[in-house]
Amino acid sequence: MCKIKLKPFHKCLIIFYVFVLYSCGTKPDLARQNIDKSLLDEETCNPPCWHGLVIDKSTKEDVLSTLNKLPFVEHNAYREHTVTWVNMPAIEIQFICASDHTTVCGGAMITNNILRYLWTRLEYEFTLKDATNRLGEPEYIVSEWPSISGKCSLEAVWNIHGMAAAIYDDSRYNECESISDGNKISPSLIIESVSYFTPEDYGPIGGCCERIVWPGFKDE
Repeated sequence: MCKIKLKPFHKCLIIFYVFVLYSCGTKPDLARQNIDKSLLDEETCNPPCWHGLVIDKSTKEDVLSTLNKLPFVEHNAYREHTVTWVNMPAIEIQFICASDHTTVCGGAMITNNILRYLWTRLEYEFTLKDATNRLGEPEYIVSEWPSISGKCSLEAVWNIHGMAAAIYDDSRYNECESISDGNKISPSLIIESVSYFTPEDYGPIGGCCERIVWPGFKDE
C-alpha cells in the first residue's frame, strides 16, 4: 500500500472543513427542493466546474452572480474572509444554505480575482459507492487521524476531475486506521462535502496527512 505525506497547506484545509462540517447537524430529506442536487443531476459543465463556475477561469463577479441565481443559496448573506491559498493572499466567499437559513454550506476561494477552489456541503445522503458510480474510482485517499474534530478525516481524490469528497468516521476502529493497516475501504461511508480544484493546486506532496493509493472496496 503506497503512503505519502501531504503539505501543511492541505492539513489546514482539512482541519477547517472538519470544524465547519462537524457542527452542521442532520441532512435534510432529499425530497426538499431548495438543496443542491448537482451530483445526482447531469451537470451542465464538466468538473472542475460547479453550476457554470470554472476553477482557474471564473471571476469574483461570476461567483457572486451565480450564487445570486441558485435557489438553494441564501442570497445577499455571503460572508467574506481573508485567507491564504497556496502561499498567496486570497478571499473566501462563504454562502449559507437556504434550507435552514443558518448553516454555511459552501465557499469559494479567490486569488487575483480568479476562482481557485470551491467546496460545498451535501444536504442529502450520498455514499462513497455512489460517488464512484458517478465519477469512477478515485486515484487516492487522503487520511488524517486523529483530526481536530476527533473523527477520522478522509478525502477521496479524483485528480482527473479536479474533485475531492470529504468523509468523517467516528467509529472506534475507524476507516483511517483500517486503510492504514492495508485493508480496503467501506463503500457505505457517507460523503459530507465535495470540493473542486486544479491538480496543480492540490498537488505537490510533503507535510501532514497520509495519502494512500485507492485500496478498493471491501465486501459489506
